[in-house]
Amino acid sequence: MALEYPLCGEPPSGRSGDGDRTRRITRGWLLLVLPACVLSYLGQGALILEDPANISSPFFLLVPSWGRLPLVVLATAATVIASQAVITGAYSVAAQAAQLGYLPRLRIAHTSETERGQPSRC
Repeated sequence: MALEYPLCGEPPSGRSGDGDRTRRITRGWLLLVLPACVLSYLGQGALILEDPANISSPFFLLVPSWGRLPLVVLATAATVIASQAVITGAYSVAAQAAQLGYLPRLRIAHTSETERGQPSRC
């Protein structure tokens, strides 16, 4: 949800009636995320071609020494967010597979009595 505002141009809770939300999110990813990833990968490749000894950690060696700690913090936060997305996705797939009869019935404990989503750890 944190990236939803810059990628689709409205706050996460905002709802627009125009119905082109998917198109705006796709455009945001294509214009922001894809070029950033391509530039990062090309920079890492150029760094390794310049000095093959940099193959140990090209992502972190791309930034100056003063920027490594903030980059480590940012990478750690991104890892935590991505792991939560994987957990939520695995839960969603397992719940849908159980509803379709592809998995045996599962006991699902939700964290909220009113909201459905990621289960609690019990």
